[in-house]
Amino acid sequence: MKSITRISFGSLLGCLLVVAAIALPTEASAANPGEVCNTNQDTIIFKNQVNDEILYIVEGGTPMRIEAYAGPEEYYGHADNHTNGYFFRYTINQSSCHKT
Repeated sequence: MKSITRISFGSLLGCLLVVAAIALPTEASAANPGEVCNTNQDTIIFKNQVNDEILYIVEGGTPMRIEAYAGPEEYYGHADNHTNGYFFRYTINQSSCHKT
């Protein structure tokens, strides 16, 4: 007769934690391209991702159209009547985002 292998308590607990983490709902961490979101502070819009040339600066509360993701920390988009540029995600109030 074959014996059933015992699973250690640590392995079982680890598996349960992984399953729980996957099953929990996650908060949206980024606006989606095509949405308009307000800035939560004065925001610098840069010409390129090197962030060495400023295009313009907008005040906190300014609506910004998100055109694309520009890496893990930046968006590519614009304020009304301005050209597209790069700006940091932390300057966006994620809860203000909406489709237009």
